[in-house]
Amino acid sequence: NEIEMNGEFIMMYGIYVHPYTAKGTAATEYLKSLIDGKDVKCGIIAYTDQNIATGICYFGEENINRSLVLKGYTKNVAL
Repeated sequence: NEIEMNGEFIMMYGIYVHPYTAKGTAATEYLKSLIDGKDVKCGIIAYTDQNIATGICYFGEENINRSLVLKGYTKNVAL
């Protein structure tokens, strides 16, 4: 659901999977393997009422949010 960049947490726009389920754990591992050591950039879409950034994240041309949807870790909420 979120990614940490430079000490800031960014909620991944359009993504939700409960982190304490088997699917959530698998999604976390997939995300780690997908972006490990890569230069990731996030475009901020909006901020929540609690001032938490929500964004779409990329490494190169790869849309990480969309990748999580395509791999079945979350439903396509808004992508």
